Amino acid sequence: YRSFLWSSPELECDSREAARLRAAAIAVLFVWPLGSLIGLATLLVCIRGAVSRRTPSGLSSASRVLWAEFRLRWYWWRLIEHFRLLMLTGGLLLIPERMAFVRLIVALFFCLSFLVLKPMLKPNARKDVAALSMAEQLVTFVLILGYSFIYL
Repeated sequence: YRSFLWSSPELECDSREAARLRAAAIAVLFVWPLGSLIGLATLLVCIRGAVSRRTPSGLSSASRVLWAEFRLRWYWWRLIEHFRLLMLTGGLLLIPERMAFVRLIVALFFCLSFLVLKPMLKPNARKDVAALSMAEQLVTFVLILGYSFIYL
């Protein structure tokens, strides 16, 4: 019995090349979340002085899209938002599928914590952006809550 990769029929699943590709795919699954968080944190640390002094540098100007919508003391909030998205889209997959309901409960508490935390801290500089962000948080919470009712 032989099996082949569906998207590349010339590649046999038990071959050395398939094992190498599988190892590379698994490495990317770990490098992307950690690397993106570390890279974003490094960038935000590098531009901290320019942002706090309000003296633009080349790097702070180029990365303005990452921090401009937040108050100066919360310029690093994008890192927290990125962590939230990584947890909701990938981190929950670390919980085994046989524990799907636990995934939903963890996602609900995670969403609820951000839904409560964001209005308390008020990191957004503009009220319209803050309202849209809260709406997005609320919709995410309601969708996950709805999924949990479907699961029951």
